[in-house]
Amino acid sequence: MYMKNGDYGRAIPLIERARSLAPKDKQCPPLVTISLIFGWSFNEPDIVAQQQLCETLYSEERAAEAVEILLNIIGTSDDEILRSKSTADWITDCTKKCVTTVEHVGDNASGSAALSIGPQSPAGLFIRRSKTRAANGLWEDALQDANMAVKMEPSNPLGYKTKHMALHGAKRYGEAIDAFKSMLQVIEQSNDLAIRQLRKNYISPSETIRVIDLTVRDILKNCPLVVIHVTSGCL
Repeated sequence: MYMKNGDYGRAIPLIERARSLAPKDKQCPPLVTISLIFGWSFNEPDIVAQQQLCETLYSEERAAEAVEILLNIIGTSDDEILRSKSTADWITDCTKKCVTTVEHVGDNASGSAALSIGPQSPAGLFIRRSKTRAANGLWEDALQDANMAVKMEPSNPLGYKTKHMALHGAKRYGEAIDAFKSMLQVIEQSNDLAIRQLRKNYISPSETIRVIDLTVRDILKNCPLVVIHVTSGCL
């Protein structure tokens, strides 16, 4: 009723209340049994409530909060729900609306850095929120968003680049190198010429190691041999 009358301020707490009534454990046997017998979905009420909350926040010009709900829907929903045409169409439409109005996105509770949204895709939103969280030192949260971006658009090198940044910030250097290698592979195998041209901006880890080895060898050629006593450590 409040939604129809345009009273979004009163609608928001009611929608949040409806969302809290959704079952927390969607895998518990009783719900699974009932779902199999009657064909009922216990995921749908939660999704609908979140969608209504997202649209209401957007209508209230609280677009940054609407984006948070949108990303939460994408991040917590199972693949079957995300593949459904109604949900996919809603996500596409909501994303397009949000990217035209939101000036910043991220975890407001931790003080997000202001940034503009470019790519009109959910993966683009995850990438930009990941960068925002990384700027605030929230490396694990940034990594979670980067992984979602990679999952949604595995052919987008920016997802892997953001993942590399998050892993490096978390001091998980081995995994960061793997993410960097994956980014280079995606760039090299892309059908988009503009993306393939990005390859010239990066040096592969193997090439970096080769250059370092050559530099070390050149230095050793001009250095006198030094014998160190392995027990005392003295020359």
